[in-house]
Amino acid sequence: AFDSQVTVDVAALTSMPVPQVYEEFCSVQTAADTHAVFDVLLDKLELGHLNGRGLQLFVALKEALGKSGLNYKQGKLLRDLNSTLLKAQTVVGKIRHDGKLAPADVLRESVALAGQDGSGRFNKVVVGGAGPVGLRTACELQLLGFDVLVVEKRPNFSRANILTFWDETMADMLALGAKSYFPDLQPAGMNKHLGTRQIQVCLLKSLLLLGGRALYGREVCGLQPGSTRWQAFVRPSARNRKVQTDSERAIEFQRTFDDDQDVNGLQANQVDQIFVSGGGTRGSAEAFEFDAYMIAEGGWSDSTKRLGFSKSIQRFKSIFGVVINAQYNKQNIKERNMQSQIHFALSGKWPLRRCPIQAEFLEYLKGETHFFALVVPKRNVTDRTEQYLERMEREHGESRAALPQSVIDMMRLASTQKGLLEMGVFKQDLGTGQQCLVKENVDVVKLHALARAVMSEMGLPENVEFCESNPVQLFDFSRRGRCVESVRVLCSDGPVVLDPSTFRDSGAGAGSGPRALAFPVGDALEEPNWTQGLGINRGFHSGMNQAFACLLAREESLASGVEESCAAQKRMIEIKWGQGHSGLAGSGSGNIGLKPFKSWNTDPRSRLPFK
Repeated sequence: AFDSQVTVDVAALTSMPVPQVYEEFCSVQTAADTHAVFDVLLDKLELGHLNGRGLQLFVALKEALGKSGLNYKQGKLLRDLNSTLLKAQTVVGKIRHDGKLAPADVLRESVALAGQDGSGRFNKVVVGGAGPVGLRTACELQLLGFDVLVVEKRPNFSRANILTFWDETMADMLALGAKSYFPDLQPAGMNKHLGTRQIQVCLLKSLLLLGGRALYGREVCGLQPGSTRWQAFVRPSARNRKVQTDSERAIEFQRTFDDDQDVNGLQANQVDQIFVSGGGTRGSAEAFEFDAYMIAEGGWSDSTKRLGFSKSIQRFKSIFGVVINAQYNKQNIKERNMQSQIHFALSGKWPLRRCPIQAEFLEYLKGETHFFALVVPKRNVTDRTEQYLERMEREHGESRAALPQSVIDMMRLASTQKGLLEMGVFKQDLGTGQQCLVKENVDVVKLHALARAVMSEMGLPENVEFCESNPVQLFDFSRRGRCVESVRVLCSDGPVVLDPSTFRDSGAGAGSGPRALAFPVGDALEEPNWTQGLGINRGFHSGMNQAFACLLAREESLASGVEESCAAQKRMIEIKWGQGHSGLAGSGSGNIGLKPFKSWNTDPRSRLPFK
């Protein structure tokens, strides 16, 4: 199925010179084409035997490409990756040799160790999920010399959404080759962003160059201890066998949260004994050994539930998000002139005056597509302007004159606009957000009409086409979940899955048979406030933090890895994320205490404000 998605002419590539094949690798835009062209490139360089062999491949590939006639511009990607690699190897050397060995010598040592397949040392990692955070985590682990396999349910890069970067996150992407893969990327300015698919393309390519592996259209269906290591059982994803209706596509994002929507407080999950006994499908699944399992499945993660990660759930008043993805016709001058922008309703510069929907936040980003995100209410809010002004004077002693007239006008305008019920998007008020967002209650035709009204007033042509993937989506983001602990220890005897406290009490090193660690990252570890853009800007940090814990588990002990994971997550919780210049997506990291990017490495103390 994966091979059927290849669009490049593989036969023609085999007759091209290496620099031209390398250029094609940098420019292709799908997972299938990326793998196909990469395989041709390695065959032409006679390095196919090193495919997926970690840093052994990167060192050999860098040398071979250097002799193949690449021009200076083409070589920039390899120079950037090598610089990033040496920075990571500096961290390895600090732990392994107390910083007394030069990074280049540490790298040579890491390459030699990578070739010792039968050593049995803690070094194999399976990453479940190839979203931006999963792939970023995989790249960091690969830079540290781990043997990494990424397993992704989707058969391709299908997500059309565009994500906003803080300065530091954009610099991180540049260090991993983003500008080489996307020469038109604008890394400066107020609105720094990339499409989700573009981020995945970039990180997958760098992962392959660094010697990592990735499987698409596959899912982890069970875990089980083997004779020397734990094993992950991988099978074709059941998700790819279902055809969705328009209504199901509109609420796809929402449905991933439905299991947890009725929880407020602590969601206690029990270990699924079938899952940690192989998932019941060993005969039809392929087994892959691992020492660490990175869970990057998003906020709806099955693996965190099955491994008994309890979650702290916060519930808020229901409020809904609308995401619109439209195709970008670069030949249309009207579309070319559109500028990315972010608005808050009471800022005085609200652009939606004719569109009937009532909204309090609007983000428009132009990348390879047009992307809109709005925050909208279920029903119209009546005009309470006078009551608000009176309360402001009574409770805060602020004069009505202190509030700009444009803000007062916007409050009154909002009372004349419509919520999702008045727009007919919801057929009935069924109560909670979860209850309203069932496919039978969502009028997709009216949802698309709402989307077109927004796009039209923002300046797009009336005939602009929606993207085939994720055209218009609607969801309730009135809840946030966070794993209570950031790590689980997988054992071969006694209780199979231990939380950190139980692991400490058991003596940490006691027991026989193979052990492994399970680390959630990104939204699987902690879900963001949707409007603050933390999914990737905070998510990258969680992936790098867990990679550092994995490094300590390899270089020191399993107990060191567990303690580091807990300490880093404790600090992540203490940071006032989202306190940027405006608190909204795109407003930057503000004064939360992130250190300058030039000092960043895998160790969270180089990036986060540790006390």
